[in-house]
Amino acid sequence: MAGVRVESTFLVRGVTAQQCWDYLEDVGNSSEWNTFVQSAEALDPPGVGRRIRSQIGFLGITFTVEAVATESEPPRRSVITGKKPFNSQIGTEMADVERGVEMTTWVEMSPGKFFPVPKFALRRAVKAQYDRDTRLLRERLEALAG
Repeated sequence: MAGVRVESTFLVRGVTAQQCWDYLEDVGNSSEWNTFVQSAEALDPPGVGRRIRSQIGFLGITFTVEAVATESEPPRRSVITGKKPFNSQIGTEMADVERGVEMTTWVEMSPGKFFPVPKFALRRAVKAQYDRDTRLLRERLEALAG
């Protein structure tokens, strides 16, 4: 997919990959840590083929994303692919390590004319928001350690 891609790898301390997986699989949690997501609902049970509908806010625009889980390898790897209103992908890979979970997350999008801004400006805006969101995600997941 050609377009904008941002990625982050970080350590989540004191939890297991299964705890992280369970939190992320509950799409209702998305709006707690992902500032792009205003609301999200799963239309199917977890696994490949699961459809997810989300209300997204970005760059002053609110829109609905229809996506489907294209990869699901609990509790290690998940990829959700969106086709409407433009091509996008959100992915997570996790591995248990000595002090917790090493997590890599990414978002990739090819919005075409949906966001009529130069690619470098779109990437900068996505990265700034994504960096905040991954910090929030890490905090939420570490709170699971109790």
